[in-house]
Amino acid sequence: PYIFRAYRKEKFDVLRIHSPYFLGIAAFIFKIFYPKVPVVATYHLTERGLFFNLINRSIAKMYDQSIAVSNFVKNWLGKKFGVNPRKVTVIYNGVDKDFRPQKKNRVLVKKYDLREKIVLLYMGLLIERKNPIFLLEFFQILKNKYPNIALLICGRGPLEEKMKTIIKQRKIKDVIFAGKVKGKNKVDHNNLCDIFVLPSKNEGFGLVIAE
Repeated sequence: PYIFRAYRKEKFDVLRIHSPYFLGIAAFIFKIFYPKVPVVATYHLTERGLFFNLINRSIAKMYDQSIAVSNFVKNWLGKKFGVNPRKVTVIYNGVDKDFRPQKKNRVLVKKYDLREKIVLLYMGLLIERKNPIFLLEFFQILKNKYPNIALLICGRGPLEEKMKTIIKQRKIKDVIFAGKVKGKNKVDHNNLCDIFVLPSKNEGFGLVIAE
């Protein structure tokens, strides 16, 4: 209903769908009523599962053009759902120019007690797809071999409490939860790390890698 109201008010030239998995059906219905308005969808991930497959098989070919954040995502759309590669444009994610190498923030180093530590940094949601439980298991193995390492976790999510329980039960030392960070604070936390880790099971384009 919102898309129809917006169109009656604005008469926009293009309808761009940020998430085809949650707005694709609405766009499909809109296209039936207004076939001359081009619909563009952005694919950030290669989402898997019965629900996502059903959505893509039903409407992935409907879009006048799709934007993929990587060639990996573009190829996936073509191979799995038969989307014409000419109708998919790759536009990589960009990052703010503030993300650049800088000296470690002394206040944060003191706050997290990271002096003389080799810092592994995880930045992202604490969800199943990002695989943070595996990261804990991996870090525990490394910690036994390299006592001077620390794991700094930036982000929140439904797996946070489970992770804290595992840490307590296994007595894993030097794991720091920094919570959600953003803006200048995110840049400062990125620069605390010596090694960045991304244990995800699936990424369309890991924005944190570019940052």
